This record gives sequence, structure tokens and C-alpha cells, in this order.
Amino acid sequence: MSGGGLSSPTVDVAALEALIGRRITVAGHFVGPVTLDGVEDLGDVVVLRVRTPEGRLEETTIALAELADGTVAEEQGARLVDGGELFDLVESRRIELAYAHDPNFGTY
Repeated sequence: MSGGGLSSPTVDVAALEALIGRRITVAGHFVGPVTLDGVEDLGDVVVLRVRTPEGRLEETTIALAELADGTVAEEQGARLVDGGELFDLVESRRIELAYAHDPNFGTY
């Protein structure tokens, strides 16, 4: 499973279970990469339990035929973050925690 997507026409649940605990992309279901927490086989569909980057646990149902198209792929390496996105993250945390230093600080 180290080579990317699950692109073979015969996809089995064992191949998905090998990705548990790894970061994957699920095209058309989640915007970015998620961490696979569990796989449940329901016959011709599978339920993927994933954890989003925000830490929320979510589920999505995918048909085995859809998996054969490469919908699920293992995330390859780290993604470089845009400087503007990093600034927005740091600034939002600064504003969120500003009350700890100034009890009169307020945002509206």
C-alpha cells in the first residue's frame, strides 16, 4: 500500500485495513487529507471512520466500485503550507488567547 491509491479493480477490505492509522485522501468526500480510524465492510459498500485535521470523528460510505477508481489514496509526504495560511492560523490563535493576558480584551 505504499505506492498511492487503491487502483486495482479487486479492492478488498484488508487493503483498506492496512491503511488504518495513516493519512489518506478520499476524493469527493473530504476537502483535505484525513486519518483513517476504522473500516467496516457492509458487502458492496464500506464505511470509513476517519479523523479530520480538526480532530472530529466522521464517517463516509463508499461503494467498492468507487474504490476501484482510486477514490482513496495514501497521503504522500508532508504538504507545504502557504505563508498566508500560516499567518492566519497564528493570528487566530493569538486573538483567541488574548483574554489570558488582558481580561478586558474583547472581539466582536
